[in-house]
Amino acid sequence: MKHYITLVCFFIISLCSSKAQDHNPYNILIKMFEAIDTHNNLQGNLYSEERLDGFNQKNEIEFKLSNRPRMIYLKSVEPNKGVEILYNPSLYGERAYVNPNKFLIPNVKLGLQNRLLLDKRHHTLVNLGFEFLKDVFTDAFNRAGDQVDSLLNFKGMVEFDGKECFEIVISDPTYTTKKYTVKEGEDIFSISSKLLISEYSIIEMNDGVDGFWDIATGDVIIVPTSYAPKTTLYIDTENYLPLMQLLEDDKGLFEKYEFINLQLIEKFTPEEFNPSFKGYEF
Repeated sequence: MKHYITLVCFFIISLCSSKAQDHNPYNILIKMFEAIDTHNNLQGNLYSEERLDGFNQKNEIEFKLSNRPRMIYLKSVEPNKGVEILYNPSLYGERAYVNPNKFLIPNVKLGLQNRLLLDKRHHTLVNLGFEFLKDVFTDAFNRAGDQVDSLLNFKGMVEFDGKECFEIVISDPTYTTKKYTVKEGEDIFSISSKLLISEYSIIEMNDGVDGFWDIATGDVIIVPTSYAPKTTLYIDTENYLPLMQLLEDDKGLFEKYEFINLQLIEKFTPEEFNPSFKGYEF
């Protein structure tokens, strides 16, 4: 009997320790990185809210995303209801095929950085998904080194879209701005990718920069030292993907992304990234 009680107590202690370990924010984020690498095919709805010219612009899209190879289908829900965009390099190279959903206006192929595709948005089409988020925080962790735990805070459990999630807050106390001299061949998109910051933050921080294409070699611009001083993530306890991402600075909300009805797809058919697929209206 004593041995039985001892075994039960050991099991309970082990279970509690396991749960406590699961709530370690660093371990949760490492599992998130692994999940982002593992789950290559996603489908669902994305609700976004982004600060643009002092106002919060809201968008909703339906999407299908294949990461290997990289292919994207999306349909706008709000605004520009019914607009469809297909990115499939095997068909169109580094261009998107667009159905503008307007009477007598034909479908068109546009470069990924075309003004029409970036209208009322922070990012280009190819930033859809979680890979850039992973790159941002992997870099932040590498820079923090042994101090990384001090940046992370497990806030508790929350329910989001009917799923139990870990709430993790990542803070960057070193967040500030610095001067950056634009090098030959660079633009806002390449600088953003190089420094792992938002393209739009460069526009917002520089009064002389009016758009994504408004810089030139030799310009001295202001850039943030990291993506955001505060990020809140809701990470699904089942698949470890960040279903909600809230990025804030001293002005409040900068970006917010909510992945609703997110489905992990084992494999898309090739036809699902072709404009002739049943249900598409290209």
